[in-house]
Amino acid sequence: MGLVMRCGFALLLAAFIAGSLAVSPAVGAEPAAAQKRVKLVKIVLAIPLGETVMEKLPGWDCAAVRPNASNGSRPTMTGPAFLSFEAMVRDAAIEQNIAYVSASDDLFNQSSSNPDYDVAGVITTNHEKVCVQSNGLQRATVDMTVEWQLFSVLGTQNPMTSTSASVSQDPAVAGGASLALSKAFKANAEKLWQSPEVRRNLFGAAVAEDGVIAPPKDLTPLKITLADTSGSTPINDTPASTVQIRSGLGTGSGVLISRDGYVVTAAHVVGDAPRVKVRWSDGAEFDGEVVRINAGRDVALIRTESRGRTPLPLLISPPDTGAVVYAVGAPLDKALQGTVTRGVLSGKPHMGGYLFLQSDVSVNPGNSGGPLVDERGRVVGVTSRGIRGPVVSGLNFFIPAADVISFLGLTPN
Repeated sequence: MGLVMRCGFALLLAAFIAGSLAVSPAVGAEPAAAQKRVKLVKIVLAIPLGETVMEKLPGWDCAAVRPNASNGSRPTMTGPAFLSFEAMVRDAAIEQNIAYVSASDDLFNQSSSNPDYDVAGVITTNHEKVCVQSNGLQRATVDMTVEWQLFSVLGTQNPMTSTSASVSQDPAVAGGASLALSKAFKANAEKLWQSPEVRRNLFGAAVAEDGVIAPPKDLTPLKITLADTSGSTPINDTPASTVQIRSGLGTGSGVLISRDGYVVTAAHVVGDAPRVKVRWSDGAEFDGEVVRINAGRDVALIRTESRGRTPLPLLISPPDTGAVVYAVGAPLDKALQGTVTRGVLSGKPHMGGYLFLQSDVSVNPGNSGGPLVDERGRVVGVTSRGIRGPVVSGLNFFIPAADVISFLGLTPN
């Protein structure tokens, strides 16, 4: 994808700048929030006439680059360039648990393949500073602003938002200028889906005065008997209280929180499935019914056969930063079910209107929905996502146990 995107974007830049740079990516479930589906339909380049779009990055090892300015045209992206940018918008949406309509959706179920919102973006600022070294490698910085609009196909609210991002590509690499452009656009797409205004329209979630998305208020309370937090569960016993979950989307993990058979997992693990397969660490398998889901907060509740297994308690107050925590789950394959990894609680950031727990504990695909527990085996969070990259490690994020309770409308007995 990277090569197609780089070539396509370079050609498109040439269309609106004066000059170019020669250079050598559920049925039965009670939804806590009704999530809308989205699809990118248009990207327009609208850099004001005369605004600089490319110039030399300062540096003793940088060859001269003739400054280029916009000619004021407003080309619309088409072909491979648009497809590459759409892929970045789609990937950013999926990372934020947004339901994105793409060609991979079920082509025989047209009702599920129609978006609720068409998305368009207008790039109004694209200022790139480029260093071309004597060996042809490039490093670059890019400042990009995108004006976004979501158009409701039902003719209701049409939210608009503006995002800006400044990124750099350093060290120098082949095609570094185009790579920086890609990173800048992807960063803007991530900010789009993190926007409280956009998320309120997609999920119907209210936003508090401090910008934090509040739990739904119209959900019927579900009384549930939770495990007592005053006790302790040895860490080596916690896998017996966790499960692997299989749905049409793949596999994930979950944790038993009640002797009544209630299992908590991540919403993106179950997707739209009304029922899933639940596998315990001893190999026993049962059907599971998805009874509640909140796609915005990325939490879901499943009811299945627990057969006397011991639930893990949900700890409302998370431990302090620096505390030891453990991730339990089924990464990659059922053969690895019950894997336990150790780390520390690194922070408690707010992202996209939600509070997350951050940890350097090792998690992998398949861990999603599994518990993050403290040294007494109490669930402090549920695995939601991680950031991966060649120079990124130890950035994993978990949904606090308190939000699991509030966003699913659980009322402890």
